[in-house]
Amino acid sequence: MSTKRSQRWTWMLIRGADRPAVQFSIPALLITVAGIAIIVSITAAIILFIAQTASLHTMRAEQAKLESDITEKQEQLATARRQLSALMTESNRMKERMDQVAQWEQQLQHYLRVSGEAVPSPAGSSSGKTYSFGEAGQLPVGGEYIQKLSDDAQPSDSRLYPLTVPSNSLADTHRQLRRMEATWRDWMTTIPALLAQAETFKQRLDSTPTFWPTDSIYITSRFGSRSDPFYGGSAFHAGLDIGGDKGDPVYAAADGKVIASNFDKMKGNYLIIDHGSSLTTRYLHLSERSVRSGEQVNKGQRIGKMGSTGRSTGAHLHFEVRQGEEAVDPAIYIGPGDK
Repeated sequence: MSTKRSQRWTWMLIRGADRPAVQFSIPALLITVAGIAIIVSITAAIILFIAQTASLHTMRAEQAKLESDITEKQEQLATARRQLSALMTESNRMKERMDQVAQWEQQLQHYLRVSGEAVPSPAGSSSGKTYSFGEAGQLPVGGEYIQKLSDDAQPSDSRLYPLTVPSNSLADTHRQLRRMEATWRDWMTTIPALLAQAETFKQRLDSTPTFWPTDSIYITSRFGSRSDPFYGGSAFHAGLDIGGDKGDPVYAAADGKVIASNFDKMKGNYLIIDHGSSLTTRYLHLSERSVRSGEQVNKGQRIGKMGSTGRSTGAHLHFEVRQGEEAVDPAIYIGPGDK
């Protein structure tokens, strides 16, 4: 029950028939203020709820975006890892290829080094020292007696064994590797062909008599016309006579096959080695032959010992180079001490 005149609100609480009633009186203003406060509180709570809901929605949206960003970054990281793995694989493969290139380079350097040493200077004077051999001071010379021909019929030294010298961010790295891959493909075609040519040249070089056949470098008689040591008349000398001591080693001047290992009253113990392309070398007056006919020999291999067998005045090696049946000057191929 309420009364407008007193501006108060009164409440009576009746607890039972035998108990007195309890009365409460509250000013109307307080009720109004309390109502307004309740309304304001509810409104504030609603506003706060709406704000919190909006904030939560924003946070959830931001979280979703963050999760999306994280997922994207993880995918990018996984992609980068895959690219890095592929890059490492390509790098390892390229390293193997660079190792192959290094081997090719070593081979080419070897061939170039060999070819640079391949052409000896013509044999010059053996030395300024004078050597005497035997009781009469006669130089050790020998060989077959070949009557001197007319100047027009002299063997030519111009028919030589033919030699023919055969004619380096992930995206940037990937691009570089692709360029290197293209270069590698070119190399795979050109370098093996070049090496094959170089190997062919080396084989020809190994089969060319450029290895000095003795330890001694003292030439006692040169190629060409000379006075015959036995008859005294003019005669043609088909090779080089190299003086030394009996038993000195004699070496193969080039790779080849022994086609003769015999004894002859003129040549004494002698060897003939075929080097291919009709090119042969001859080693006469040996005291000992270390190889037999049919054997393959390598350049610089020991094939016998120096001696004075056959038509000879003392221990020496008579060394010949022949193109077909024609004797050519060994000095065109070889000089004293060439190895």
